[in-house]
Amino acid sequence: MKIARIKNKLPQLAVLLVILVAIGVRTEHNKKSRAQSVTLPSKELLACIKQALPTTESIEEVAPETWKVVGGGHEVIGQAILAQKTTSDIIGYSGPTPLAIVVNDQEQVECIALLPNDETPSYVGRVVEEGFLKRWKGMPVEEAVSKDMDAISGATYSSVAINETVKKRLSEYAQAASVARKADLKAIVGYVAVLFVLLYALAFYFYPQRFNKYRISLLILSIGVLGFFYGSFLSVKLVGSWLMQGISLKNQVIFVTIALLAFVLPYFFGKNFYCSYVCPFGASQELLGKLSKRKVELPSPVVSVLSRTRSKVLLLLMAITLFGSTLEISDAEPFSIFLFASASKGVVVLAVLFLLLSVAIPRAWCRYFCPTGALIDFFRRESKDILPKSVTPKVQLIALLVAVLFVLAVFGAALFTSF
Repeated sequence: MKIARIKNKLPQLAVLLVILVAIGVRTEHNKKSRAQSVTLPSKELLACIKQALPTTESIEEVAPETWKVVGGGHEVIGQAILAQKTTSDIIGYSGPTPLAIVVNDQEQVECIALLPNDETPSYVGRVVEEGFLKRWKGMPVEEAVSKDMDAISGATYSSVAINETVKKRLSEYAQAASVARKADLKAIVGYVAVLFVLLYALAFYFYPQRFNKYRISLLILSIGVLGFFYGSFLSVKLVGSWLMQGISLKNQVIFVTIALLAFVLPYFFGKNFYCSYVCPFGASQELLGKLSKRKVELPSPVVSVLSRTRSKVLLLLMAITLFGSTLEISDAEPFSIFLFASASKGVVVLAVLFLLLSVAIPRAWCRYFCPTGALIDFFRRESKDILPKSVTPKVQLIALLVAVLFVLAVFGAALFTSF
């Protein structure tokens, strides 16, 4: 595969660099904003952390009232937990008994401390004096969630309330940790599956003559893994959100990987990677197209107009996004059909319409209306091919009119089906 003439794509390179810088700036800005908005732990919890985990270097909020404790070697050495909001219904003698709880990296309780409370001071004082809060030290969380400690004589209500608070909050923590572990396992399986599909697609991209006989398998994997299983598809909505909100690599590493391949490979090699080998909706159209050998041949003037329509759709959607419209631009692309439970009725109609069209008109959506494909193609083509002189202003104007009608129809259908 020959490398494209890079010198003829310098304007596209400039645009790509501007986009990357804009996303980077927005990501850093939002990261600082989020850091400033994080709820700070109480001084009692900080003291508990310092006492229980003296090698603490920093803490990071990972969930409401839960912080990850990081050691000097940047390793996670424990979790810090507040038992306050979700345990406020547990009353001692005259009020709730909110707690600070620190758990080490072995899931053992290291420290429990009382937070400011409205419980009777003398009862609370007796609980502390009797060492009641130290009874959990070294106890595994799974044991603590069901452990009933003997009450302190003279502070029965307070000690029982503290015991129930520990059990309830650690039960919530253990459940959340279990769910997180299952989610992590699912994410790892998902990452491996997506990586396999991308590597498989790259084999088709670089060695088409050797692999094209297996193309149906790639289409099925794209639809099953990238579409339904992981929902990993590019869209104008996604790129727009990166420009407005930045990127979270922790949660979007798959999307970022796909985007880099989608934009960088065509730039250097002049051949579309994402649309031809990865996009699950494109794969769906291609598979359905195999149902019938009879295809509709559109007149050349119609093809000339439609082939320039998707770039106009892209410009319209970008304008809608930049001017802060309340319209949901994801409704203008059919990709969320793979996330059927969250797909709007308008998207379902749009997706079904173009899937049916693809039986007679190969990849009708991809070739004529897809704004994401138009964005990728901008970096694939040489500068002289973006606005070719052979295309008359009349054709460009008609294409713009078709794009306007398409966008109006899509958003109109979305609003109509929302009622």
